[in-house]
Amino acid sequence: NGFRYIPDSMLKNTTGLEEIVIPETVSYIGYRAFYNCDSLVTVKIPKSVKTIYNEAFAECLCLKNVQFSEGLQKMYTGSFENCDSIEKIILPISLVDMEQQYPYTGAFDKCDRLEVAIFKNGAKKIPARLLRGTPNLKEVTIPGSVTEIGEEAFADTCLVQVNGAAGSVAQKRGKNGRKI
Repeated sequence: NGFRYIPDSMLKNTTGLEEIVIPETVSYIGYRAFYNCDSLVTVKIPKSVKTIYNEAFAECLCLKNVQFSEGLQKMYTGSFENCDSIEKIILPISLVDMEQQYPYTGAFDKCDRLEVAIFKNGAKKIPARLLRGTPNLKEVTIPGSVTEIGEEAFADTCLVQVNGAAGSVAQKRGKNGRKI
């Protein structure tokens, strides 16, 4: 249990793995570490994890429950790409950066069932392109504490409802007719 990180492709294409509880000693999850784990349903990410690299959980078609702890600061493009069973995510306050490795791809790109994203109260920034390419994203909750919404954070979605505080950045951008 002394893992300091999850190596690239460590459990890529593993079958029969339904739940992953990342140890508290892990600081990052590598490229394609759990790529295409076909039975994976639940992932618990502890506060020790600061970074999730490209496609770490991509193509995990059964992945439905992702529990982020405070501590996660950065995600890379395609971290959860094509995880079609995720319907709702609650993102940590600590998440402030989205590394764009591939053009026009977000961390949750092609997560076709993802409809609701909630940013916790206390969040200051929504990273650029974070939820880009989630085609059925309909509802986002953005707390009044958010002072910056990154470029194309919600591009290529069908966003219809933004829940935000009066006078918030989200409300101001929406009133000016600009895309959130």
